[in-house]
Amino acid sequence: MTDGDVAVCVTAGGADELRQRTLASLRAHTAAGVAVVELEPGADPFAAAAPSDVIVVEPGCVVAPEWLEGLRDAARTSATTATASAVSQHDLGTALQAAHFDDAAADVRRGSLRLRPRLPGPAGPCVYARRSAIELVGAGEGFARRCVEQGLSHVLADDVLVLDPRPAPAEPAPFANRALSAARRAISGLSVVLDARILRGPTTGTHVHVLELIGALARTDGLRVTAIVPDHPSEDSLIARDLR
Repeated sequence: MTDGDVAVCVTAGGADELRQRTLASLRAHTAAGVAVVELEPGADPFAAAAPSDVIVVEPGCVVAPEWLEGLRDAARTSATTATASAVSQHDLGTALQAAHFDDAAADVRRGSLRLRPRLPGPAGPCVYARRSAIELVGAGEGFARRCVEQGLSHVLADDVLVLDPRPAPAEPAPFANRALSAARRAISGLSVVLDARILRGPTTGTHVHVLELIGALARTDGLRVTAIVPDHPSEDSLIARDLR
């Protein structure tokens, strides 16, 4: 039992190395007053955290600074929010190295649209569940479904990035595309692709306009510019070295 408003429960299972990695991450980035509980095999995290809200974290999951604040804010988006799930690198379809994770998480936090899109149920290795929802529908199997039946919702904390140790799924779940695209852009920047196949033959005003547009975009911070050019661009176009 805990006395705070939320407790963090690390589930059993997995290699000890993964468990220790998660515990070290939680200790480094979680406020001292928040209880972190290591669960025994078969233990119910909802019961272990009572009477507080609970964050269920799987062994191997790595968190970043301000992770709990973001997850709590998402879970309390409205009175009818039951759970909030963190974003993982698998959701973004990108590989992240542990050495660069804190920077990537900070980028996502700054660039997030905070849309809190709805999910069919809690997902991923780091999920916040509200005690009010647990008390309303009961814990145990079918919790996510019963929440929906009672008019509660599951949301994505689209400003909270965690590292998921599990292998990436064969096909990422097709949800929350707008929110995840914003998170992806926050890490890798915005990409612009220009169709410049008109750059052939004698130079015209349109050619000049296209070249000036490419140059202006290339000088804009935070953009990755790709130009699609013809197999044999005009000689004047080749003055722009990046089009060779």
